[in-house]
Amino acid sequence: MRRLREEHRVVAGVIAEIAALSGDPERLRPELDRLEERLEAHYAYEEEHLG
Repeated sequence: MRRLREEHRVVAGVIAEIAALSGDPERLRPELDRLEERLEAHYAYEEEHLG
């Protein structure tokens, strides 16, 4: 559970960064890609350990 809580904090941080960059498309795309990677890894971990 500790790892899941930490991952949720990381994802929340990335989402906050994306919100701050919403007016800067050149910087926004890499952050969206980073969020996608983090979420995919997070969901895979959840499915493996909780599902």
